[in-house]
Amino acid sequence: MVTAAEHPNPSPGTPRLWCQLLTSLIWLYRGPIVPHGEGYRPDPLGSTAWLVLKGNAQVTIEGCRVSAGPGQWLFPKPIARTQNFSPNTEILSLRYHAEWPDGQQLFDQGLSVTFKETKYPELRRCAEKLQRMVCRVSHRSFNDISFACTPLSLPHYFQIEQALMNWMQTMYHCLTSEGLTPHLRHFEDQRMTLALDLLNGWPLNQRYTNTLLARQVGLSRSQLERLFAHHLGATTKHYLDRRRLRQAQLALYSQNKQVKELAYELGFRHVSSFSAWLKDKTGRAPRDFKDGLLL
Repeated sequence: MVTAAEHPNPSPGTPRLWCQLLTSLIWLYRGPIVPHGEGYRPDPLGSTAWLVLKGNAQVTIEGCRVSAGPGQWLFPKPIARTQNFSPNTEILSLRYHAEWPDGQQLFDQGLSVTFKETKYPELRRCAEKLQRMVCRVSHRSFNDISFACTPLSLPHYFQIEQALMNWMQTMYHCLTSEGLTPHLRHFEDQRMTLALDLLNGWPLNQRYTNTLLARQVGLSRSQLERLFAHHLGATTKHYLDRRRLRQAQLALYSQNKQVKELAYELGFRHVSSFSAWLKDKTGRAPRDFKDGLLL
């Protein structure tokens, strides 16, 4: 295990800063490329890491093509991309959140990047330990995004989170050693911290009003919105919409809910209103998420 002291740390943050970094495991898969795993991905959810075990993986992003062969890691830039694989390719694939409240990923500048697994062997060991943990505590392996919506006991959740943090710690070391610089977002204002905590806990099926949020934070509505504009470049409603969109994508990709049920849980009275909102945000209708695959 790489210790924290060995990590390049170009700009240390406070505990208050780091606790605002949103981290979670979306899915983890090991095996051959599944059907519909190739092609254009218009709205990648979170960040991705592939370890190519067999064959060849290739991503094309903004006209730039990056390939990885057996024994190589590939970290694609977390934006729209086209991905292709040679026949019989097998990979170890992780999809995860490591982003700030404004949606900025911890790493994106300098990506896409590839490197040999032998350069950082701990990265594979941590990934495989995480995979074993996921399979053991959930009694199944996953080949779609359904892991994010799988019921887990709190002790099992803590076990997976610990294994995920070990992998992320090592991933941080590898990417910074490759010359990538992490993004840091400074939300040290206690009013901003409180507002973010409240918005992250806001029930998505309840009507939102910035009047109530402002009162809870101890600001006027205009002061609250100026605070968000300064720190995030967005309104409080836009922030809540980003959270709502992420929940919609997770549920639609995993296909664990009927669209009508999902629309209601996200605060829409009618499926047509939800579909129009989703189309406006992503350019896609609910049925377009049917493949449920996020390699």
